[in-house]
Amino acid sequence: MARERLGDILIHAGLLDSEGLQRALEEKKKWGGPLGQHLVQLKLVEEDTLIRALSKQYKLPAVALEPRKMNVEVAHLIPQTICDKYQLICFRADNELKFLDVALADPTDLDAIDEVRVVTKCNVRVYIGGPMAIQRAITHLFYRDLSLGGEVAAPTEDTSAAQKSESPNSVGLYGAAADGESALPAETKSDSGFHITMDLSEVVLESGSNLGERLAHLQDKLVVLEEKADRDRGMINLLIGLLVKKGVFSAEEIKRLTGAL
Repeated sequence: MARERLGDILIHAGLLDSEGLQRALEEKKKWGGPLGQHLVQLKLVEEDTLIRALSKQYKLPAVALEPRKMNVEVAHLIPQTICDKYQLICFRADNELKFLDVALADPTDLDAIDEVRVVTKCNVRVYIGGPMAIQRAITHLFYRDLSLGGEVAAPTEDTSAAQKSESPNSVGLYGAAADGESALPAETKSDSGFHITMDLSEVVLESGSNLGERLAHLQDKLVVLEEKADRDRGMINLLIGLLVKKGVFSAEEIKRLTGAL
């Protein structure tokens, strides 16, 4: 069954007319980027409405972000360049399971998800985020207040400490909590910079073929394959070393053989 398109969802809900949709599609064709971004920029749809519609379209949970309450250390688990490139932000991390919860304006961007996973060595749980809210979060958490001096300023230690005091349960993936307990619990308080507008467990149970479940399954398989590949490489290197040591092959012969593969 084909996924219902975003424009159709909004039109059927009476939140957008065909003329407005056409205007947004023309902007998308002209400038690129996700359709939702242009709908919000043209003030055809409120961002809150957009993320709920996207949540329905992709069967993924939506998140409402409050940049000034978000934790700096958690956001910085993903490099600024990746956040800017793909319009995404990390708003929660799970120490124990090594999961990052990431808000994306375009949840279909598998390149973005894969790059985050490779760079951070963590699994990724995808959430729908409003494009303007994500951009505000990136600006606040990485660039701070540019309007004051026009300079890019990384967060200071004092700023990070203030963020920790606001959100004691949202600390860095490998950091320590202020009270000396383990760094990050599986659940983070809802007032620590974000609010989940759709429960993940309900979404997963709703459909066995939804995007979130497929992505999680693929990510788990990739982790297993990478571990197997590392073990295989180690075993091959060990065998090669034994063959050279026992004089079955010389180092030069091994080099020629492996170069021919």
